[in-house]
Formats: sequence, structure tokens, C-alpha cells
Amino acid sequence: MRLSIAAAAACLASAHAFKDTSPFLLFASSQLPSALQNQQSQQLQSASNVLNTAKKILGKCDQDIYYFVHQLDVNAAQLSSNAPPHLTKALSDSDARGRYSVSEVIDFDREHFDQLVDYVETQCKATAVGQNPSGIHSALESREDNSPLYAKWNFGALPKLASERKTELANNDAELNTYLKDLPKDYKYTVIYTTSPPSTSVHDDLVYEPAFDEAVHMDLKRQLLGREGEGASPRDTRPLFEKYQFFTPGLFMGILVSLLLLSILGVGISAISSLQVSYKAFDKENGPAAQKKQQ
Repeated sequence: MRLSIAAAAACLASAHAFKDTSPFLLFASSQLPSALQNQQSQQLQSASNVLNTAKKILGKCDQDIYYFVHQLDVNAAQLSSNAPPHLTKALSDSDARGRYSVSEVIDFDREHFDQLVDYVETQCKATAVGQNPSGIHSALESREDNSPLYAKWNFGALPKLASERKTELANNDAELNTYLKDLPKDYKYTVIYTTSPPSTSVHDDLVYEPAFDEAVHMDLKRQLLGREGEGASPRDTRPLFEKYQFFTPGLFMGILVSLLLLSILGVGISAISSLQVSYKAFDKENGPAAQKKQQ
């Protein structure tokens, strides 16, 4: 199955945010069966589905050497943001004619990785070789029955800090590049790069930025005259009533209302004070006239 370079590297260039998922990569020097074309477009698959598809690819046993790589604690988003350059280059190489990649594999772990290795060892009668580039080439040349070989790498868990995680991924990619850069041109090969989802959350690096109070510059009185003309604004010599506004509209309205209320109060006080009533107007009458009125 011939795919474009951009489509083959899609799982390294796309970011996803699913939990408990991790990417799966497989590329080979020979073409893959055309029946895998529909499964190639499904970028969210279960671990068992991917495992069965990979076994169908590896079950042909038509390769000379298999490279198995497993990386713990990484998902598609982290792998895309810290894309291993050497792995991406090997994946997009023109010699890699067959590619099978899934961006989101649910709950893929090292046990599934070991099942793939055991499958190649039992189904294809593959022989393990040491992790030495010169030893791999010599083992390929010294084969007697043309039985396939395989080599595997298990990279440990990545640190929690983002910067340390990126550095560790780069170191693992550099180590793997010592084998990928010398992929045998005259032999058929298959590279299986599997990952497991991170067990813990990744923390961003905390950058400490100290905050210091700026020093307060206090000018002495004897320095004011000397610095008056250095960058100072021109002195305002306008009259007082032109420079400031003393009677604002609100203040003027308050004065008018106060005068109106005071005038009403004055009229009321003057009206009450003009009343002329004798002091005995409210006294009770007790004389003969009052008795006659009561009768």
C-alpha cells in the first residue's frame, strides 16, 4: 500500500487529547496488503484490533530483519510536539514502501509489545540478535537458512517535567538512529514502533522569576533647583481662574437649590413670627361670665 509521506507521518504531526491512548507505527521496505487500506484511515482503535492487524502484516514472514521498539509514557500529543527527527526521517524515507500507523491506540502496553515479539519468534522462526549495528549486519550475512532476525528495544518511562521528557525522547531517538540510519539496503526490513499511554500527568517547567522592589530615588531640596530645567515641563503662568474651574455645573446647581430652600424657610419663619396673640388668649375663664355660659 503506497501512501504519501504526509499521510504516513500523520500520527507524528497530529495532536490528540484522548486519555489512555498512544500511537502505533509500522513501516517496512515492502508494500503491505491492500486490505489494510480501510483500517489505515481509522485513527482510533483498540489494542486488540491493532495487534491483530500487525500480526497479519508480520505473519507473512517475508522480511530479513524486524526492529521492535517500545516507548513507555507517551501519547500522540506529546509525540507530535516532540517529534523524534530521526524516526520521522526513517518513516518518510523512500525505501519505506509500506506504512501502517494509528494515532490513538487504546490501552496498548508492554504486554502487547511482547506478544508481537513472541509471534514473530514462533511464527517466523526469527532469531534474536544483539543491539549492535555491526553485529546485526554480520548476522544477516552469516545466515545459513535465511531465517529472519529481530532486535528489540524497551525504553523506560519518561520524566514528568516537559523539558526533561523532551530531552529523554531526543536521547532515545538518537540511540535508535544508530540502527535506523544503517538500515540494510539489500535486505527486507520492518520497523515496529509502539508506545504506552502515560501513567501520570506531565507538568510544565516552573520558571522562577525573582521580583525585586525598585529603589526609591528621593531628591534632596538642594537638588531641585539644579534639576528644574532638565526635562521639566514649562511652567504654567496663567491666572488662577483660567487655570482652575471653581464653579462646576453641579456646584452651581447646588447653590441655586440651597438659595431656594433658604427663601422658603425664611418665608415660613416670618409668617409664624407675624402672628399677634395675647398671652391670656389661651387662659381658662373662671369668673361669673364663664359660669353663666356653662348654665
